[in-house]
Amino acid sequence: MALVEVQSVTKSYLRRAGLKTEERTVVDDVSLEIEPGETLGLVGESGSGKTTVARMILGLVKPTSGTVRVGGVDVAVARGAEMKKLRLEMQPVFQDPYAALNPRMQVLEIVTEPFAIHKPGMGPNARHAEAVILLKQVGLDESALGRYPHEFSGGQRQRINIARALALRPKLLILDEPVSALDVSVGAQIVNLLRTLQREHGLTYLFISHSMPLVRYLSTRIAVMERGRLVEMGEAVALCEEPREAYTRQLLAATPELKEQGQGNRE
Repeated sequence: MALVEVQSVTKSYLRRAGLKTEERTVVDDVSLEIEPGETLGLVGESGSGKTTVARMILGLVKPTSGTVRVGGVDVAVARGAEMKKLRLEMQPVFQDPYAALNPRMQVLEIVTEPFAIHKPGMGPNARHAEAVILLKQVGLDESALGRYPHEFSGGQRQRINIARALALRPKLLILDEPVSALDVSVGAQIVNLLRTLQREHGLTYLFISHSMPLVRYLSTRIAVMERGRLVEMGEAVALCEEPREAYTRQLLAATPELKEQGQGNRE
């Protein structure tokens, strides 16, 4: 059974246009599935609707029509214990690695914040020990725990974001342009880290990007969105080698191939 099922989902907003109110559709009749352990790459230009799809999967936005299920649960109607369970099973990693971190909190507080919310009985020693493990998984050492976000590079901040996302042992990570704010070499290190974490922990990814070569590098399958609609979907290699749509070919030509990088100096 698919972990994520998006069925005929549409999202529209009302907006004022002079004296009139108009309906603007940002996601139009999109259906897709994500199987356990795979990476579905969701690619398209800014404004194509891909982030809105992600927000509906996370339960942050309700669809105007259609259904979104995670683990068989309808996200839009989940409440109470059912919604809390969903929150444990899926976590986001956002585009801006600085804006996503509270500048007034030390890394220890940031990484263990999910425990304070979902495991309030967890003692400080246990939280500290778990934070050390989480940082090690993303290539940072214990000395980072007492420092603040501004003391780290962009790549290191994104590693901290990923560590926090892993804290509750989720099944699904929603990765919304997680390397677009980083330079190419640092972004490649983060992508390689994500591949390693997926292999070690059996994670499922929804990887959102405007870069087709980047999505191809990380993804099992690719879904292409244009102006709110899903225009093409298929196995990553096959879709990139023989795209059906002119828009897909345009995305492939827009950015250079990603070269695999080592972990380097953990930037």
